[in-house]
Amino acid sequence: MKNTIVIVVLLLGILEGISAEEQSTTAVNNNILCSPTCTLSQMKKWAKNKSSYTTATFLANADYVYSYAKKVGVNPCLVYVQYAYETLYGAYGGQVKESYKNTCGLKNSDGTWAQFATWNLGIEAHIDHLALYAGANGYPRSGSPDPKHFAYLLGCATTIDAMGLKWANGQTDYASKIKSFMAEVQATVADPTLSVSTASLTMSTTVGSTVTQTFTVTGSAITTTIGVSSNNSLFTVSPTSLPMAGGTVTVKYTPTTAGAHSATITVKSSGASNVTVSVSGTAKNAPLAFTQVWNYSETSGNKKDWATDFSTIRNMDYSAGKLYVVTNGGKITVVNAQTGATLGDLSSQGISGGAINLVDCKVISSKIVACNVTTSTATPLKVYVWDNDNAHPRVLLSTTDFGGVSRIGDCISVQGNLTNGVLYFAGGSTTENNKVICYQITNGVCSTSPTTKTMLNASGEGMKFGFSPRVQPNADGKWWCNGANYYPSLFDANGTLIATLNAAAVGSVCSGNAFKAFSFNGVNYGVATTYNAGTPTITAGRVALFDATNGWSAAEKIGEYPSAGLGTTRNTTFSSSVAVAVNGTSGVEMWVLVHNQGVAYFKYGTTPTWNPIAPNPGFETGTIEHYLSNDNLVISNNSECLYVDDDVQKIELYTLTGQKIRVVDNQNEMSVSGLQGIYLVIVQDKKNVVKVGKIIIR
Repeated sequence: MKNTIVIVVLLLGILEGISAEEQSTTAVNNNILCSPTCTLSQMKKWAKNKSSYTTATFLANADYVYSYAKKVGVNPCLVYVQYAYETLYGAYGGQVKESYKNTCGLKNSDGTWAQFATWNLGIEAHIDHLALYAGANGYPRSGSPDPKHFAYLLGCATTIDAMGLKWANGQTDYASKIKSFMAEVQATVADPTLSVSTASLTMSTTVGSTVTQTFTVTGSAITTTIGVSSNNSLFTVSPTSLPMAGGTVTVKYTPTTAGAHSATITVKSSGASNVTVSVSGTAKNAPLAFTQVWNYSETSGNKKDWATDFSTIRNMDYSAGKLYVVTNGGKITVVNAQTGATLGDLSSQGISGGAINLVDCKVISSKIVACNVTTSTATPLKVYVWDNDNAHPRVLLSTTDFGGVSRIGDCISVQGNLTNGVLYFAGGSTTENNKVICYQITNGVCSTSPTTKTMLNASGEGMKFGFSPRVQPNADGKWWCNGANYYPSLFDANGTLIATLNAAAVGSVCSGNAFKAFSFNGVNYGVATTYNAGTPTITAGRVALFDATNGWSAAEKIGEYPSAGLGTTRNTTFSSSVAVAVNGTSGVEMWVLVHNQGVAYFKYGTTPTWNPIAPNPGFETGTIEHYLSNDNLVISNNSECLYVDDDVQKIELYTLTGQKIRVVDNQNEMSVSGLQGIYLVIVQDKKNVVKVGKIIIR
């Protein structure tokens, strides 16, 4: 199988030029089948030492020669030196061309030189032929690329000496020359090298948790300890030092924020080239797991005096430990949000008009605002304001200008405040493209003529959100809208669709009209009402909780509350509400109300305990003179209580001599019953900002 006389002559010259020292007496295993008698590093270093002959391809092919031969059980050292002998270290130059990818002069049955599509196939054919000679287990191998892989050859030559006579057509010194090359390789002092079992690791966990993976380091001809290091503190390695032979390295991923992270693990030792492992990690936020505190609903079977008929509870909002629930179409009941106990009703004095007298409410800086719903310009849209829980309502807006829509008032929202702000409505019926109808408030006076904005989808077309649509403005001028026909959708200030909440975050039903975004511990979350899929529709109303770390369009659902839903009666009005209260970094409270089905309260973590004061409509007001301090602290009152227009953590009341006489925590109201004189009010809000004001109680 010799390639050509030219190669034989060249190799004879090489052999004759080897000194006695180079012709090492290192023992050579004469068996074809045996464990490797050299390392891969020795093979490569030996090939490099033949620099005047060795080709880059020959050097590169050492890896596959070693791995495949070792797998089959053939000595890789034998294969590589035979490859060198037959091809002049990959230079070829004779009848067998390099393009044939034939590493040992194999011939086809017709006597022509075998050619292979890839170097790996040529190497496999070479090794398979040797394995067949030696009688290796599993041979003849089905599918072998060896062109002369005949069964009768099995076990015909188990040693290098026997193989030499058959392979080289009786060339008596073939085996001795091969073994001489093998002795050289085995005597070669290899360059120190490092290798790793993998080039990359992929890891995932939740923020605050850890996950580990391992990889193996192998040192060859290493003379000093092996160091291991990471360039990212989120990924730590252990140990950081390995013995010269190598060992196992554990990589621990401990993310502190959600998102994608990466690191490079570097392995190094003196004299060896560094090797690296690329590590990528993905961290998700640990899901918020809410606990149910109370549940008054069809599903639970529990009821409360203010929630005996779930068809009469329509919408709600939360503030300072109290739920303000629109009930019976004409009043607002105040409920202890944490216990579900009734505190009382707000004054209904002067409430009248509309298809429904009161349908939705919001709490804005301790003031309550609510509206009727109307479907005819013969009945005005009315918006009422209660300046505190004890005040009678006053009319902020009464208008028959609905901005060109036929139905308005199902839901109300406010941007800014009730002194200078904007009232937002999502006007329109089930057959109309919805518009955002805005009424400007300036110095406490609300315009009766609105501005309108049409909501357009990505194609510039109008959108029908269906029955009971709700629009919720952001401080930056953008707004959210959702209703019976669409998942919550975010629009820019001009009314163009920016993003739609990922359907999978809510569920297969988009009929909920309540949505709220909030942030907790630096993570963006959202909640939205949803229902069971299928028939009957709009049943089992509940709130879906989702993580929006990767944006609203890629939000991921992390829970539903209550999981069994609130009831089986269909919510044909589509009215629903959600409220969220975030307690700094300690906890979150959440409420969900679905018309016809019920209302429930859930909490996560540590939340403050509120002791809200019951409303007492009609109490005389004006007994406290209050001032706007330099801290913009606004104080209002009745004869029994003072009210602070802020998100309060603590209120303290002092005499002018500095004596503290009263204090309340986590309330925006304080009893002043029995007091007269001038007092200082010190307020600490939830952001730990301290404000000071002065009051006169007569």
